[in-house]
Amino acid sequence: DSNGKWTFTPGTALADGNHAFSVTATDAAGNHKDSGSFPIVIDTTVPNSSSVVVNDDVGDKTGPIADG
Repeated sequence: DSNGKWTFTPGTALADGNHAFSVTATDAAGNHKDSGSFPIVIDTTVPNSSSVVVNDDVGDKTGPIADG
């Protein structure tokens, strides 16, 4: 949108494994800016333990992602 916010919903569910996302922004003059690659891993295997910790290890703020 005009504030630079965007969303993406794949047309089909992503398979387990490594995936890489990137975005390209284009302004009204046709100038392009690429984001670079953002890797993610999809793993739908149910863990053995009853708790799951999700960690963000990219960007300025890293660490466990809180519930909610």
